[in-house]
Amino acid sequence: MKLNLKRCLMALVFVLVSTLSFAQTRVVNHIVAEGETLESIAQRYNTSVETIIAINPDAAQAIYVGMEMKIPVTIVENKNETVAAQPEVAVVSEPVANNVNSVSTEEFKRWTMPGQYGLLASPKSGDNPWKYGFDISLGANYYFIKQAYVGARLGYTLLAWKDWMAHFIGIPIEVGGKFKMNEKHSVMPYLGFDFQICVKEKYDGDSKYKEMMKEVAKEAQGNIGVGFRIGVRFVGKKGNGLGIAYVLPLNDNQKGLGKNGYPEISFVSDF
Repeated sequence: MKLNLKRCLMALVFVLVSTLSFAQTRVVNHIVAEGETLESIAQRYNTSVETIIAINPDAAQAIYVGMEMKIPVTIVENKNETVAAQPEVAVVSEPVANNVNSVSTEEFKRWTMPGQYGLLASPKSGDNPWKYGFDISLGANYYFIKQAYVGARLGYTLLAWKDWMAHFIGIPIEVGGKFKMNEKHSVMPYLGFDFQICVKEKYDGDSKYKEMMKEVAKEAQGNIGVGFRIGVRFVGKKGNGLGIAYVLPLNDNQKGLGKNGYPEISFVSDF
């Protein structure tokens, strides 16, 4: 009698548990982190590789970091609470690992189009034929890493003083970097070479400088001057700003524009 009563009580408890609780399968999203495989993901969620592939057919070929997959998870529910079959299921993805991956693969703008409008000051050498000038140029920069670039521009330079005027086609080539000072401003140090081709030079005056000017004009026209340029630009978030530079002559043709070199202040853009 006692044995039958015990069996009845056990059966009653089984029925109550079966009534109040049941298992069901839910689908959660999982983002593949570095180093994970289908086997490790299946083991983590207490499922099988075949089940994962059945829901995610693309995973049969290959999985990659950042890939979003749907994973079936068995959840046990009862009247009062919901409990995951595996404690790990509460963590659907690994945001820390995913954030590290997003930083390492961060995209940045490879090509920019720099422009420059500069004002040139006369060098201090006593035999220089000009007192002021300006140049304008446009080109392209290629960022081979986020903070460093190589670039080249094509431009026009005008030098003048009283009745003397010279026109140049310039090709500046440079390498430099771009570093954030704060959220809105960046500094761009650079160095490179200036190639100046004199296309036209003219002197219409009649003064004590006439013979010197004619000689300079004759020697300079058609020649290529080479100078070394070093400078820095300060730009805002949209790429506009100011730059300062100094150009040192490297050959005799460039020295004709000033043996001691010359400074330049410019309005710049890099967009």
